[in-house]
Amino acid sequence: MSDNPVLDRIRDDIGSNDVVLYMKGTPVFPQCGFSAAVVQVLSHMGVKFKGIDILRAIRSFDPCMPCKAHLGFTGTSFTSAKEVTSDGPA
Repeated sequence: MSDNPVLDRIRDDIGSNDVVLYMKGTPVFPQCGFSAAVVQVLSHMGVKFKGIDILRAIRSFDPCMPCKAHLGFTGTSFTSAKEVTSDGPA
């Protein structure tokens, strides 16, 4: 445990789930294009993931902050998420 409850929450989330998507909205009702696209990619691939609504769960985050997917590494971008389901860069 640290003095920062947000970091503690993130460590707990990624420690107890193989794939975590910090997103605007929920997997059922995404609130931005990136969130919707990554949910679609992960669902299409059959990846089980935990979606965490940063707009509700962590109100101290800037709501304009880019969404990031945690896939066992620091993050990804929309382009690299799309590349996972294609034969390479568009």
